[in-house]
Amino acid sequence: MLLSEINFDNLTDKDINKILFDIPVDDKLKGDCILVFSSKNWLEERVRLAVKLYKENRAPYILFTGGLGKSEKVPEAILMKEIAINLGVPEDAIITE
Repeated sequence: MLLSEINFDNLTDKDINKILFDIPVDDKLKGDCILVFSSKNWLEERVRLAVKLYKENRAPYILFTGGLGKSEKVPEAILMKEIAINLGVPEDAIITE
């Protein structure tokens, strides 16, 4: 499912879960930004995929989203940013929500 194909008037719980918790399928297109939703179950895998796409020059920026969980001290977006930096993405190419 592409974000541009979402019908917000008929969005189901299944659609929301797919967007938030599944590993997306690569459409092979270039974009302006790689958007990475937080996911406790797939956080590191999503970051690794975003970094791979960034290094393939698929987009000049990565946008990480994610807040604080009940027992977390650092927002998930910041954790993902730190992982991406450790994997070689320059800090100025990362945007956090």
